[in-house]
Amino acid sequence: MPSAETESSALVVALSALSAALAPLEAKGLRIVGLHTTRGAAAPCVALAVRGVGAVAACRLVGASLGGGCVRAPSTVDEALELLLDAFGAHELLADTDLDELAGCMRLQRAPAQTGLVLDLEALLAAEPGSEPSRLFCRALRVEGYVHVRCPPPTVAVLRRLEQLCSEWYSLPTDDKEADISEYGHVDRKFTGYRQGRYREQLEVRLEAKGGVLPAPARVAGLAHAFEAALSLLEAHGRRLLAHVAHDIGVDVGWLLALLDPDGSGAPNPPDELGEAATDDARNDPSLRHSLVRACRYVAGVRGVGGSSVLCDEHTDVGFLTLDAHACRPGLEVRRRADRLWVPVEEEGEASCERMAVMVGDTLERVTARFYAATPHRVHAPHVGERIGLPFLLRGRSDALIDVRAPRSAAAAAGRSVHLAQMESTTIKELPAMDAAQSILHSWFRSSKAAQ
Repeated sequence: MPSAETESSALVVALSALSAALAPLEAKGLRIVGLHTTRGAAAPCVALAVRGVGAVAACRLVGASLGGGCVRAPSTVDEALELLLDAFGAHELLADTDLDELAGCMRLQRAPAQTGLVLDLEALLAAEPGSEPSRLFCRALRVEGYVHVRCPPPTVAVLRRLEQLCSEWYSLPTDDKEADISEYGHVDRKFTGYRQGRYREQLEVRLEAKGGVLPAPARVAGLAHAFEAALSLLEAHGRRLLAHVAHDIGVDVGWLLALLDPDGSGAPNPPDELGEAATDDARNDPSLRHSLVRACRYVAGVRGVGGSSVLCDEHTDVGFLTLDAHACRPGLEVRRRADRLWVPVEEEGEASCERMAVMVGDTLERVTARFYAATPHRVHAPHVGERIGLPFLLRGRSDALIDVRAPRSAAAAAGRSVHLAQMESTTIKELPAMDAAQSILHSWFRSSKAAQ
């Protein structure tokens, strides 16, 4: 039971009763943190976390005065937490006044079980932008920051084969791996190659414009072709999913897709066409696509960040979308946008291995002015054995110019809203620098205001 100084309770109130509910609580000097949702209610509802001396008694008095069962006032912090999670379905939160305050007040410290919408990828790829599957996908991606999709068998087969062959390659002696793959670094102004970090091994592979992949591992038969097949397939999937996003933000699909590499990379070459001569020619005159697969190996028993089990610390990905195939050994977590809780994405079992998580990248966040927010995620060590992660990052061309004047004008003429940042002459590669400049400017304004 909480002490009198940290006593907390909760209310779920119809909006029409909100003013009447707040008045007696505020009169007692109680701290109130509010959330609202429209899920599962004829009218929007509000949950209020109330903290301070006499919080439980005050909530009970309010409940008695309102009547009709619209208010419930539990007597312990745990019961209040359960009430809030039940009221919001654990992942359907739409807005908040101060979630950090609520987390401290209600002691939201436990990680919930995997939740979230699971959509059929094949149906979603076939759906028209703006259709019901398209709207479900976009809304979940905006509200939660990620979406589970159930992959069709051909996609599952491509991804599982790549996972298996990567595992074989990572089991090679370190000298063999370093001899097979060039050291991690810039090629054609893009990072690629192999590196062994403190907590994981990483192999970053991209498609070449002329066919094939770079780097092209040769020590495990079929691995280069498996990368090519996966990259080609995932890029096609990512472009189609981005078309749904384009419709959701109110722009022509072509405008958004024009920020990517040109389409038409072609189907992957069969294994017997990936000859040594072709690979040498490509290395001499590389022209790599911007999107990539980052094959990462995490091993059980390794102590990670700060001595924890986290082997890849919290981060967001550069790009528009990340398509991250569920590994057969769980470890991936995302920080859900709705409530900022860490949510395990993967589970044990075949059902999870047939899914993929779609997450928002930094570029999409900046282009849409946070209408879509980049998804923070991290990776824990597997309980046993190894975990092979295969995130695909759908990236725009670094020199692609973002000019929102045309889509804004088209939206205004059509009488529809558009969710775009104000940009007229910014390239994708300049976006991080622009963020840094804005941060410096904001800091200067804050310092000037404090000095005054």
